[in-house]
Amino acid sequence: MRYDVTTPGGRAAGELTVTPAGVKTAFAYKSDELFPPARLILQFHDGDLSLGIPTPKDGGQALTKKLSPLELGPHDGAAARALLVPLGEAVPPLEPEPEPEPEPEPEPEPEPEPEPVEPEPEPEPEPEPEPIPAPEPEPGPAPAPVSWTPEPDPARYFTDPDLIACAREIAGALVMPDGGDVLLAFPFSPSMPFPMLPAFRFGAAQDIDGRSYLVFRVREGKIT
Repeated sequence: MRYDVTTPGGRAAGELTVTPAGVKTAFAYKSDELFPPARLILQFHDGDLSLGIPTPKDGGQALTKKLSPLELGPHDGAAARALLVPLGEAVPPLEPEPEPEPEPEPEPEPEPEPEPVEPEPEPEPEPEPEPIPAPEPEPGPAPAPVSWTPEPDPARYFTDPDLIACAREIAGALVMPDGGDVLLAFPFSPSMPFPMLPAFRFGAAQDIDGRSYLVFRVREGKIT
C-alpha cells in the first residue's frame, strides 16, 4: 500500500510504502526534499499512529520502521492519509466521514414578489472637519546592544518533547534575541556526536569567542 505524504498545509512531502514483513508490518518513507524536523503520522478515523521523525538522507530524508500487531493496535487497516507534521505543531483532525444525504423535500410554491417601492432619497451628509494631526513623539533612548548570553536551560525555548529532551543533554548553550525570534547556540565539535541529530542539518556553524557552535533560529518553540 502506498501513501502520498503531505504537510498539514497540503504540500507534497514524499511517499510512504506499507508492506507485510512476516508477522510485522514494514513502513518505508522517502522524500527527495529535506524538511524541518517533523513527525510522520498515519491518520485513521479512530485515531493517529506516529511513526517517528525522519532523518536526513541523500539530500532528502527517510524513515524505516517495523511494527508488531500489538504495536499497531487497532490501526491495522488502510489509513485515511499520511501527514508530515512539524515538531511542536498539533496534528490537524480528520474531517468526519460524510453521512448519506437525505432525500430532498419538495420545494414550496414561490410566493408572489411584492411591488417594488422607490426609496426616498437620503439627505447628503455634512462634511466632517479634518482631524488635527497628533504631535510626533520625541525619539526615545537608543536600544542597548544585543549580544550572546549564557543560557543554562535551552530546553525551555522548544515545544516538542524530543527536542526538549535533546537540549537538556547539552551544556554551555548561548542565547540571543533576534527580532521576534531567538538564536540558540550549542557547543559543537566535529569529533563528538551532536545530541540534536534530527535538527543537525538546520544549524549554522559559527565561531563565538574562539569556540565552535551550531546556531539555530527558534520561533514560537520551533526551529525555522
